[in-house]
Amino acid sequence: MGRKQSGTKNITIIDNRKVGVFFFVIAAVIIVVNLFVRFYDIHKSADYKHVDGVVSSIDKQSHYYAGKRRYKTTVSVIYSPEGTDMNYFVSNSGFMMQFAKKGDVYRVYYKESNPRDAYIAEKDWLTGRYVHAGRDYNDALIITAVLLLIAILFFEDGVKTRRKALKEGKPEMPGNTEPQKKIRIGDIVTVTVDRPLGSYHPEHRKMYYPVNYGYIEGTIAADGEAQDAYILGINEPVKEFTGEVIGIVHREDDVETKLVVAPQGSNYTGEQVMKQINFTEKYFKSYVVMKLKNIDVDPEDLVALGFKIREGHCCYFLSMDETPSKETILKLFDLLTIEQELTFWSFYRYSGSDPGEYVTVSVENGKAVAIRGNHGWSSGYESISIDDLIELIQRNWDKDWDSIKNYVNSIEISKTYDPDSMRRWMDHPTGVFVPDYSVTAW
Repeated sequence: MGRKQSGTKNITIIDNRKVGVFFFVIAAVIIVVNLFVRFYDIHKSADYKHVDGVVSSIDKQSHYYAGKRRYKTTVSVIYSPEGTDMNYFVSNSGFMMQFAKKGDVYRVYYKESNPRDAYIAEKDWLTGRYVHAGRDYNDALIITAVLLLIAILFFEDGVKTRRKALKEGKPEMPGNTEPQKKIRIGDIVTVTVDRPLGSYHPEHRKMYYPVNYGYIEGTIAADGEAQDAYILGINEPVKEFTGEVIGIVHREDDVETKLVVAPQGSNYTGEQVMKQINFTEKYFKSYVVMKLKNIDVDPEDLVALGFKIREGHCCYFLSMDETPSKETILKLFDLLTIEQELTFWSFYRYSGSDPGEYVTVSVENGKAVAIRGNHGWSSGYESISIDDLIELIQRNWDKDWDSIKNYVNSIEISKTYDPDSMRRWMDHPTGVFVPDYSVTAW
């Protein structure tokens, strides 16, 4: 239930049973590949003859690598191919070679057509056959054993968590519940309060709760537990509260979101909300998304597209650190009806008497109509193609003039006060607006 509020950031872990299965699969793949390589080398050895050889020299070297001294043991074995009186030697290095002693006898596999093409072999404990001594096949098995141990620990923890959740009647982890309806601003919800006003955090005793705080039973949040909620407008401790979701708190440095619930009809500003919940949100990079007044667009849909919402004196500004892509702008258009309009600069001049041109546009059903203006004039309502409109909006981004900071890297969204007239202009525009990018003075 997101019960881990403190001055440190939360760590969210997905269903540990799934993590365990993931490590099991990786371990299984490594085992299969390892067995394949072993049997492939055994099969390949059929092209070689073998004879016993004697360790003639052992060369131990050390070198620094990655800040540590590393040691390498190379063993040379003298062997004489059958039917000849010539001696050859072959060298190998590997984990098992570290235990070799001068005079030890090893089996050497060589090609009859080319006796110098040879390798030192050792008996494989897993298959009972001779394999290349320098392959270090067992390293993969050691890695596999570690992965299996990790898999068991994760899986066991996931099973325990599931049993505990079922025992307490709480939701399980993501992936183990039915798809749930997303809670939106304006929804009516019931909050089960487990940290009432006036209480302290069970682990962090210095954290005092000046508001009631709880969770929405039967929901799943991004941290795998029930959705948390702050309750505002209730000035006494309660065990349960039913109210309206007036805002959603997002954390830029954490996956969790928090609902803000208040009595229906409450009138809070974002600043007032953040002030009351600052006792925990001060530990995070948080911002609250509130209902857009007079604008029939769900702000969470705008946040999902990557926009940040800032309230202005008459409207809202949608900003984004990067220039929005064509796909993002098209999705924004899909959220709009003739009831909303967008305003942005199309070009800017330094002149105070003629600061440049701004564009106010309405979009509906794949059509757009725009009116251009500045402090001294305005055009009629002209049709504009969606592609031209998108390019104009994108050209508004990444500018740095302080004198127009309200428009830089943002677009304004506001209410259309006469949507019927806008529909008429959309069907019968005064002309066609084809942007002249040569006058752009950014």
